[in-house]
Amino acid sequence: MKGEVMRSETKIFNEWYFKKYGGIISIGTMTGAVLKSWVRKGFDAGWQHRQTEVDELKLEYSKAKLSDIRHASLARDVIFERDELQKRVDVAHDTLTELKEKSEALHHRWNILSDYVALAEAEMIDMCVKELEQALKGGGE
Repeated sequence: MKGEVMRSETKIFNEWYFKKYGGIISIGTMTGAVLKSWVRKGFDAGWQHRQTEVDELKLEYSKAKLSDIRHASLARDVIFERDELQKRVDVAHDTLTELKEKSEALHHRWNILSDYVALAEAEMIDMCVKELEQALKGGGE
């Protein structure tokens, strides 16, 4: 049984070596130095293959890390833009509130004094406020 396993391993080694180096070797006829040389070549080939895999994984990791950095940077930019837009919307909201208060005051003046100029101003402010509110909500023109 042990001899069969050894022959099987030798056959596998010979097939691998033939594919890799284009020749067949017989382990039984080798001297110690030659065997060491062949084992070293086999080890070096295996090591090189694994090192290539390690290098590829390192490259993938570097790309993924760079991608994460880009995503984080993009997220910071989006958050910054969102905050800036929110500041603008807040200012627009405060301005609309002030305009509504002025319109109410002008309507009150119309009710008390029947001031047509005040009524016209109030109606114009109301129209502007409605259009601006609709624009801020993302509505039509």
